[in-house]
Amino acid sequence: MKNSLDISAQKSRLRKEAMERRSALSKEQRQMASAKATDNFFREIKLPQKSIVALYWPIGDELNCWGIIERLQKAGHQVCLPCIKGKDQPLIFREFTGENNLILAGFGTSEPDKNAKILQPGLIVLPLLGFDKKGNRLGYGKGFYDRTIAAMAKKPELCGLAFSVQEFENIPTNAHDVPLTRIVTENGLNN
Repeated sequence: MKNSLDISAQKSRLRKEAMERRSALSKEQRQMASAKATDNFFREIKLPQKSIVALYWPIGDELNCWGIIERLQKAGHQVCLPCIKGKDQPLIFREFTGENNLILAGFGTSEPDKNAKILQPGLIVLPLLGFDKKGNRLGYGKGFYDRTIAAMAKKPELCGLAFSVQEFENIPTNAHDVPLTRIVTENGLNN
């Protein structure tokens, strides 16, 4: 069994490779893949009416989830975004009602301001750097989502959203890593 230092080194190497793979996609490829992934999301993920869905504010060359956010809101679902409370603390999810209630947050992202209602999502759509067919997710290494999910009384469904080039044969895991229920890419559902 591999120790946590070996796993950490493997994850670090995979993060670098995942970023290189993702950044190698052209702007046009990312736009086309984001549109296809949006269509695949709605084809594959069936939500009860008036669901609460957490998404993310896309940064850099992450798969753009704006199409999903807009379609969910038009369908009457509530959308929330993660908010960072502090280092080593779980995230909270605040309602996203439009860009006018956003403030700058850490890591180059934005989040709803403190006046936005705190929501408990039934589905969390997570950004990621890498994934495998078993639902293992390679995040950015800060552990925010793992801590958040571990602290939730009612466990939500977890959906990764990524480009297909971010798939690896195997993502090493630690005991605290939470696997995803599904992963949606421009090619469809990956698990």
